Amino acid sequence: HSGARVLLRMDIAAFFESTSAAAVQAALERLGTPPRGARVLTDIATLGDALPPGAHSSPALANLILEPVDVDL
Repeated sequence: HSGARVLLRMDIAAFFESTSAAAVQAALERLGTPPRGARVLTDIATLGDALPPGAHSSPALANLILEPVDVDL
C-alpha cells in the first residue's frame, strides 16, 4: 500500500465464523484443486461449517476467499 492514493481498512465482524465451508471449497477449486481434494482440505480446515477463529489456516483461507474482492477494489 506504500504510495497508494487511498488505503481502505475494515474489520468484518465474525468474519471467520460467517465464512462457510462451501466458500472455502469454491476458493480452493478456483485455484485448480480437484473437487474431491478441495472437499478433503475443506473438511480439515473448517469446523462446524465455518473457518475456526484462531486456526493458523483461517487467515490464509480468508484471504484466498476474498481475493476476487481485493481485485475489484
